[in-house]
Amino acid sequence: MYFADIINVALEDLRPILKGKLDYKDVIRYLNKFLGDKTLKFKFEKIKMRVNHYAIGGFYDMQTDKRYIILYFSNKKDSIFIRKIKQNEFFFCLSQVIQHETIHACQWSKRDYDLYLPRTIPNNLIAEDNNEDEKYLADPDEIDAYGHDIAMEIKFYYRNKDPYKVLNEIDNARKVFSYRYYKNTFKNNKQTWEKIRYKLLRKTYKWIPHAR
Repeated sequence: MYFADIINVALEDLRPILKGKLDYKDVIRYLNKFLGDKTLKFKFEKIKMRVNHYAIGGFYDMQTDKRYIILYFSNKKDSIFIRKIKQNEFFFCLSQVIQHETIHACQWSKRDYDLYLPRTIPNNLIAEDNNEDEKYLADPDEIDAYGHDIAMEIKFYYRNKDPYKVLNEIDNARKVFSYRYYKNTFKNNKQTWEKIRYKLLRKTYKWIPHAR
């Protein structure tokens, strides 16, 4: 679902290439060559972080119908060393972000853009005075996409366990980082968190059979 197999097969083809010591620009060039198209673009930014570490983010531009995947690298060096033992995680994170933004593209493909601006959050879900991070994560589209992220993380980091059992005990699952992100964002708003948590886990439950 949501082109997961297409994305993962394309990433697998990149395994022999994206390893060892690579220049940032080479990483992006290979990604754009083998995986990018007119609706999917890869970019990089240098930020303050430890050498040979990275982060991956993305966004979907509904006006142009383009998905942008941003790889963040250390500003201290011009190369990244992708260790063999970390390669699986690197490709998992890439796949997860691409799938996240592809879900957003699918969500918006069924809508009239002009009729959905600005995006509104149901009044019974979050108060107007909540901070921007809470408003962002309360958006139904984000709850759906992050529910998919959580399902992917459960199946990747806890692959030898029953995913539904992990979901049932998710507050003890330290490697489900997307859930921890949500929980931390709403840590000072318990009443809202209870509503968001219910919706988020419900979406995760529905995604578990499909996430890969």
